[in-house]
Amino acid sequence: MQKKQKCCSDDDFKKAAIRAIEFKSEIERKIEFYQNNSLLTKISMSIGGISKMKRQGFHVAIRPSHYISCILPFSKPHCSLNDMQPAFADPYLTIRGNFQIYSQHGTKEELAEIERLNNITASYVMNNNQPHYDLARYCTIDGFPFFIPLEGKNRVDLFRRHSQSIHAMVTATEYPRPHELCIIKTQPFSLYYLHHKNKQGVNVEPLAFPSVSIPILKCYGVHECGFTPLWLRSYLEWRRSRNRVTSSQMRS
Repeated sequence: MQKKQKCCSDDDFKKAAIRAIEFKSEIERKIEFYQNNSLLTKISMSIGGISKMKRQGFHVAIRPSHYISCILPFSKPHCSLNDMQPAFADPYLTIRGNFQIYSQHGTKEELAEIERLNNITASYVMNNNQPHYDLARYCTIDGFPFFIPLEGKNRVDLFRRHSQSIHAMVTATEYPRPHELCIIKTQPFSLYYLHHKNKQGVNVEPLAFPSVSIPILKCYGVHECGFTPLWLRSYLEWRRSRNRVTSSQMRS
């Protein structure tokens, strides 16, 4: 595991991560109430790359893996049965969805459900069974405090309500080192890109939501490295990146 170049305290890093997690819910609410907005607001959302709701009458849930790939370009969230290790995930640092809602019941019933879900992971570890469909399969990104669910279930709110850790099988994934990255700002409209340079070459990806990406990247140790003129292509890439993630909606 690479050593992070600390540019902020662990508490500040966690706060930036939690803010990014909360921001996902804000985007989902915007999409969910798209039809209730004025025509002008709808046009503004479209120009800004915010997709409309795919299926009316359902909750909107952006796929956590697609969301983190948007917030942290060059990340590759995935799950590997061969590399998974048991770990306890902090539910407040876990990117939630609202695809499957565990309804609120009495405390006794909810604690029993938490025990059942955590026992699925414990049983998998002890017996090396085939993965249960309710097995919590997460990944982490080296150097960042996130847990990213990959199994399509949502138990985060349930565990948050009772301040319980989620027993999960976790795949550790890599991320470029801070010195390989830099943040580029375009002028005059202040769009941002993440520049990645290593032995394999140079890649540049738009930061679709810089208000949450930049604080996290700076805590990780990434610096801004200059300005570049804004071209039409830059705007279109930025808009496409936002549209791609907001249209990645899970279906019940």
